[in-house]
Amino acid sequence: MNLILVEYYYCYYYYYCYYYYYCNNNKLLLLLLLLLLLLLLLLLLLLLLLLLLLLLLLLLLLLLLLLLLLLLLLLLLPLQ
Repeated sequence: MNLILVEYYYCYYYYYCYYYYYCNNNKLLLLLLLLLLLLLLLLLLLLLLLLLLLLLLLLLLLLLLLLLLLLLLLLLLPLQ
């Protein structure tokens, strides 16, 4: 009886269920919520990776531009 009461209060506190016998059924809901959180974390990681890739691409473009400028400078130097 004591265990049932504790389980009931635990359920009521977390809003997963209002009666103690719904507790076992809501393990699926908790698993689904955990899966959703994991998916969100994966999406965030993917977004961060994409941002890093974009930054790397921008850096590469900047390096290419600098190299082009240096080449142009080297070509124009003998003309003077």
